[in-house]
Amino acid sequence: MIKIITKQLKEKNPLIVPVYQLGTIVDDHGQMSYFYDMAKCQPLTKAESKFIKRRSGFGCTLNEKIVNFPGKKALSEFLDKAYKLKYYDLHYNNVMKYEGRYVLIDLEGFF
Repeated sequence: MIKIITKQLKEKNPLIVPVYQLGTIVDDHGQMSYFYDMAKCQPLTKAESKFIKRRSGFGCTLNEKIVNFPGKKALSEFLDKAYKLKYYDLHYNNVMKYEGRYVLIDLEGFF
């Protein structure tokens, strides 16, 4: 798990929130957990959250055209790129805005 996260961070993937510290903790039973400190991000608007919810729903394909969401080209392109990266936990709680762009904040979505 850590290798996948480290690879994404080394590549400085612009779809991922900047991470300042990445570490691991092993409990008494040998179970490993990880933690990270990330950049401060801005929340999505309700319309953006709704758009992601519709796009990441079951049966959604990369080429699906969503109506009634004008001005969401940048968000749609971001979602397409996240799908192509094989980010498997794509929903509106895992996306925020950082410096005017959309970013993935839950690194476990790559597993």
